[in-house]
Order: sequence, then structure tokens, then C-alpha cells
Amino acid sequence: MNTVIADTGPLVALWDPSDQHHNWAFESSKTLVGPLHICEAVLTEAFFLLACVPRGREKLIVALRKPAFIKMPWVFDDNRRFTLDLLEKYRDTPASLADACLVSMVENIKNAVIWTTDSHFNIYRLPGGKKIPLITPH
Repeated sequence: MNTVIADTGPLVALWDPSDQHHNWAFESSKTLVGPLHICEAVLTEAFFLLACVPRGREKLIVALRKPAFIKMPWVFDDNRRFTLDLLEKYRDTPASLADACLVSMVENIKNAVIWTTDSHFNIYRLPGGKKIPLITPH
């Protein structure tokens, strides 16, 4: 069984019916097993983007109250060096702090896959050049 690490895009799309990926996020979320793993950077981005969506933030808060739906076990302090090294390595790409945190999570969680709408995750690599497993609408 894969551990699903959620990026901001699908979380926002899930609760924003006007998002171009809403249907994909909604349908693909039905097939995901276990809780979604996120980091604080993704949570911050999602809260910001859902501020303009009617009841968007409230829906995210409801989801956060359910540990069986969303978990945040990854800690920046425990992964600081690797995460910051990723930001330096990919400084010429659209890498955000959230992206670097998610790549770090994949590096640290066995059988992890990132649920994302962002195609630039195809650029990022794990140590040894290994591609990151993704669930995407593309």
C-alpha cells in the first residue's frame, strides 16, 4: 500500500468546484487509501488559496479535524538540511518550499506517492536520480 502525500493543488481542487482539476481531484480522492500526508507549507498554501472559495477554509478545517483523512507527521526541523539542499538544487525551477518538503517526505516515507496537479514534479529527482512516483491528471 502506498502512502499518499498531498500537494496543494488537489486539496484546493477538491473543495473548489471552479478549479480546472476539481472533477479529477474528487474522483481520484475516492481511490486513495489511508490518510493523506501533508506538511505545514502545503497547509499554508491551501488555506491561502481556499480563502476565496465559499466555505473552502471551513471544509479544510473539517478535514484537518479527522486524523484518518489528513496527517502531518513530517517535521521540518528533522529534515531541514535535505529540504534546503533541494531548494538550492532546483533554484532555477518553480520549486517552492512546499515542493521541497514533499520531495523530502517521499525520500523519508517508504512506498510514498505524491498526489499533485503540478507537472514540475516530473523534474525533481530523489537521490540516485530516482523519479518521484506521482498521481496526476496529466
